[in-house]
Amino acid sequence: MRGVGLLVAVCLVACVTADVYLHMPRGSNNRLNEQTANRNNGNRLFDSQNNNKGGYNVGDSGAAASQNMDQQYNERYLEGSDMTFTWTNQHGCGGPEDPNDKTRCELVVEMMCSNELRNGQNTNTPNEQGGDANAGLHESAAWYADCKARERNKGLFTADQNLNGDTAIYTRQNPNGARSGLECPEERDYFPYWVETPFVPIAVMTSNTSRCASIYDPYFESRGMQPNCISAPWSRDNHNGNGRSGWQNMLNFTMPRSQSLCGQGTCRCISRLRYNISTTDYPWDLDASLNGEELSPVQQNPTVNFGTQQGFKLAINTAQTGRTFQDRSHIFNVVPRPNGVNGRVVNVQIQGKRGNIVQTYPATEYDFVPQITHLKRGDWVHIQWTGSNTHNNNAPAGDGQAGDDGEGTGGTDRNNMVQIVDEKRNYPTQFAQTTMWTGVTDSVPQRSATELALAFATAGNGVDTDPLLNNAPASFDGGLLRFEPGTYRYMCTRNNNFSNRGQKGVFVVHD
Repeated sequence: MRGVGLLVAVCLVACVTADVYLHMPRGSNNRLNEQTANRNNGNRLFDSQNNNKGGYNVGDSGAAASQNMDQQYNERYLEGSDMTFTWTNQHGCGGPEDPNDKTRCELVVEMMCSNELRNGQNTNTPNEQGGDANAGLHESAAWYADCKARERNKGLFTADQNLNGDTAIYTRQNPNGARSGLECPEERDYFPYWVETPFVPIAVMTSNTSRCASIYDPYFESRGMQPNCISAPWSRDNHNGNGRSGWQNMLNFTMPRSQSLCGQGTCRCISRLRYNISTTDYPWDLDASLNGEELSPVQQNPTVNFGTQQGFKLAINTAQTGRTFQDRSHIFNVVPRPNGVNGRVVNVQIQGKRGNIVQTYPATEYDFVPQITHLKRGDWVHIQWTGSNTHNNNAPAGDGQAGDDGEGTGGTDRNNMVQIVDEKRNYPTQFAQTTMWTGVTDSVPQRSATELALAFATAGNGVDTDPLLNNAPASFDGGLLRFEPGTYRYMCTRNNNFSNRGQKGVFVVHD
């Protein structure tokens, strides 16, 4: 059987710390509530292949660290609402519309929804039975048991790797069958998978769009989803940064209906982003006919002589070439729209965590997502944010920098939204001169301009809020708003000093 998937081809790059990080929705990178810069357990829920320092803690509902899962904050997205998905990937990518000639690459966005999902309240890996109620849980125990019993696809290219078993927990990238959460390593490493999975496809961004019609579109349709296979956005190799436009690379998509995700009115979901980086040195769709040290076009750490009578050793790990990385979000809810909320709904949120640019890396400092939101008269905007009370970023920090520079109580994420005259200004507009809140024509729940201004300035905490928002909650759902046509600029008052500044955004409402 020939395998078609993310890891069929291989790459000739030293894939030691190549990573992919979700920023919106906030990617966990297997973090939960650690006060350290490094995560505690890189195999907690999934195998990311990422650096230990990346990721964001789970959101807290209040002004103190969550003591149980009921006190965690799950973001809420209305079905059919517009979602902005942001990430950074280290080894570059690009599609036919804007190619990166050094790479073959694919980025696959998926969602998984189940009432059994748990963020967890400790950083342990769930047991194989999934019965530890305090550990997180994504895939089910039954899914892992089926994977562990199912014969692996022996038609796949495994280079010169010796896989230590014959079931689907053994792959070229995972030859020893190590367990990460309850994910199936073979499903993780290959796309589209030949066994029905708990994940629903949202988008494929590829360097080779000729694969869309033949491979990916039929897969979307087989899962009851609208095909969404597009050219991958350009990014520079060896750089966890912005794309060609100067902004983070992003995907805009419409949140599916909850019935299509979980068969119910409300869904508990996570999102997953997988990133494959492969070489162009030989064909993508290699198979088992080229397995073994003598036949494989790539060998482990070879020494090559190119005619100078001098051998040069190449740093090639055949278990980590043609490599797949992933990140996953914490749990969020997909919910029906309130009565009377029709038409377009746009989600506006906040990404980032406490610290300066070096301390937060490879996560980011705070920013509104999207920074510039274009709306039409009658469109709704759903504003919410989440944060943690344990982003202390203490040692150990690996090869990064510990510390959490910022205003207010250490370790705490805090945000608010106040109007400003323009993006160059750093002082909020007095309420008597505000146009943003008086420009709201409708809100759910219904509130006056004064109530809106106070709620967004204090994250819903009211008039007794500390000037640095210390006693305000880390998370806030501002509900839905409609605006009169106009341009409304806003900022966060707390995250605006010389360590982390410029958390600003704009609503442009067209008539």
